[in-house]
Amino acid sequence: METAVNDNMVNHYSEREDFDERLPLFLQALKERRFSVHNPPPDIKWILKKQNPDGRVVGVASKGEIVMVYGPPKSRKSTILNCITASAFSNELATTLGFDLDLDTDEQIIYLDTEMPLTAFHRRQMKLNNMCGFKGEDIPQIHAFSMKPFSFRERLAQIEHLVKDMGKSIGLMVIDQMADLVGDINERKDANALIERLSFWSDYTGAVIIGSIHVSKQSDEMTGVLGSELAKKMDSGFYLEKMKGSKFTKVTHLLSREEDVVTFKFDHNEHGYPVLVIDDNPVQF
Repeated sequence: METAVNDNMVNHYSEREDFDERLPLFLQALKERRFSVHNPPPDIKWILKKQNPDGRVVGVASKGEIVMVYGPPKSRKSTILNCITASAFSNELATTLGFDLDLDTDEQIIYLDTEMPLTAFHRRQMKLNNMCGFKGEDIPQIHAFSMKPFSFRERLAQIEHLVKDMGKSIGLMVIDQMADLVGDINERKDANALIERLSFWSDYTGAVIIGSIHVSKQSDEMTGVLGSELAKKMDSGFYLEKMKGSKFTKVTHLLSREEDVVTFKFDHNEHGYPVLVIDDNPVQF
């Protein structure tokens, strides 16, 4: 027996045809993120890599992934951030410690410092310029900002503006220090809100986001509720510690979704630039 087609059924199917168009954008976007072997992400290659002592190269992060650098205060986390950034412009081992950041020539780098006073920030960026091979010159691709005087809400608003303004031209975003983007590192609401923004920034821009944070005392775990949440969400993490009885910093790839980078050590030379340490001997290149 055939079913009679009435006006109500016609209207129903007509409504279904434009159903997707009337969904909220976040529901429409879900379809675009369905896995298919025939539809890989536009750029699935490793953007950040690290060369191990045996010469083998290990992937650290692809586009849109989050990397954390963490350790006690003054463990030289900012030096690692500088080495990673400089590796977009230089392949010298003395400058990069073996990191390799593969950005396109037109991709931009946002470097945000929330801790240092303007004087120390300037000195740090001058070192970075020299490490990149731009001594005495501005680097057009690097947009570095000192954010120390601002409240965490103002910093978040400033970052939102940069992200919306520069969009997918951003290839790398460095945040030194992540804890300064929340009011309280032990407030779960603040932590979750920041994780949401990091997820949005990384997905909206496709940039690799690299952040630093301190660890709890006598621990190798990132500090506070914020640290716990970042540990769950990050794609890769490097733990830094000053070695007892020496000036060296040891870097351990503690957390990774993929293959681990071999533990390595480095020091600073008399000018404050990084020096790779092999067999407990600083190596000058």
